[in-house]
Amino acid sequence: MTAITLDHALSRSSAKFVLASVLSVLACISVAQGVINAASFSQDFQWSPTVLLIRHGVDPYEEFLLDPSTERILLTQIPLYSHFLYLLLSPLAFIPFETAKLVWAGLNLTFCVSVFFLLRRQISRDGLVALFLVFMCSTATRNAIGNGQQSLLSLVLYAAAIRLSATGFGLLGPLVGGVAAFKYSFGVPMFFAFDRWRFVNAITYVIPSLVGVFFWSLYFGKPIIEAGALPLRLSSNVAMGEE
Repeated sequence: MTAITLDHALSRSSAKFVLASVLSVLACISVAQGVINAASFSQDFQWSPTVLLIRHGVDPYEEFLLDPSTERILLTQIPLYSHFLYLLLSPLAFIPFETAKLVWAGLNLTFCVSVFFLLRRQISRDGLVALFLVFMCSTATRNAIGNGQQSLLSLVLYAAAIRLSATGFGLLGPLVGGVAAFKYSFGVPMFFAFDRWRFVNAITYVIPSLVGVFFWSLYFGKPIIEAGALPLRLSSNVAMGEE
């Protein structure tokens, strides 16, 4: 009986090793293709709107609203995100686009690893490794890296926010979650992950967004409401243009 149990354990270990090896190879291929695509494309990377803001003092929202065909917004880097993102990305505005694309691809890989590092206490080791490899193999991850998207930054910030909230760091969790809310498709639903009935949590969650709006208002001399509505106006115009 012991010999049979030992053989079974060895067989399972061998199967796990083979599966992990196959997934590792596929993950490396997928990641490599993502980085190659990032070097060639990164069409969604919000570099040019950030350059307009930080280096030229130009409102990227207004730039696109006034002229949707403007050459100052590269590729499909339409500024559809909240104001705070462009403050987060500001250091990258001083790097040439060809270099910035590779830097952002490297950061996206770091975000991927960081998400699973933050989840390490919630998932068993074998489960964590398997999930990580499948995640790195996925088309969605490869496209996020290759297209220069900001979704992986938002994801790692939310993972950090939930981890902070679960480990008793008080308002730091909703604050970090609020930073991640620059991506509205994540920001609105994730608001409900933080005990929203506590007024102070709800206020803390929206602080980063408010900081971005106040910065825009002061820097460009716009009324608060007008500055805050810019991303919504632009998103509405883009949506109407696609119909």
